[in-house]
Amino acid sequence: GPDGNGHGGAIYIGYNVDATNTKVIVPAGREVTMHHNSSLNDGGAIYIRTGSLDVKGKLILYNNVSQNEAGAVYINSGDLTIADCVVHNNSAKSNGGAMSIQGGNITFTKGEIYDNLSGTSGGAVYVGNNSGEQKDIQLSGDGVFRNNSAVQGGGIYVSGDYDISLSGSIIGNKARYNGGGFYVRGGKMTFNGNIQQNTAANGGGLFLYKTEMTITGGIIKENRAVSSGGKPSTAYQGDVGY
Repeated sequence: GPDGNGHGGAIYIGYNVDATNTKVIVPAGREVTMHHNSSLNDGGAIYIRTGSLDVKGKLILYNNVSQNEAGAVYINSGDLTIADCVVHNNSAKSNGGAMSIQGGNITFTKGEIYDNLSGTSGGAVYVGNNSGEQKDIQLSGDGVFRNNSAVQGGGIYVSGDYDISLSGSIIGNKARYNGGGFYVRGGKMTFNGNIQQNTAANGGGLFLYKTEMTITGGIIKENRAVSSGGKPSTAYQGDVGY
């Protein structure tokens, strides 16, 4: 959570700041790498209490570790915009193996987020909405989430009032229970992406709860629903769970 110490192994932006004017920016044409940072609380590399992360260039994050939420990036109140990234081998004891975002808009244009691990929800990314208003998530076609793992939402976990547009790829992620590729609770989603070879006990590809989903195209294939012990389920094997 946002209180206490031990946040932000590399960068900390804390209280009493103007969220509209507070940003961590990677300029266009620039590349920034953060690795082997750690935190006892949230944000193994970056912790933003109030503000945004705007990557116009390229951000590389790897081998960052959090003992609570967000192996690499934690944003408590603010937007995440990524033009290009490579994010891999980060881990968190709680939500968001690589990233945990609360109450902001998310735009992910290009890059790879892979081999990240969460001890609870969102192997790559955990998103929750604490803002009291609808927010947007744009996951574009050149974005790939692959081989991430969690208890719920192996690739991505989203909870709250979000309008999600998914045209990217979610491949080879694993959840012990629900939503191998993508777990969505609430809000609505428009899908025209690629979800394949993900695994979970329920909803190997997608697990939706109280979510309106519109499918305009895309591919959902070769996902598996297995028992939580790893054996194929005799009750249900498919791509989407409700």
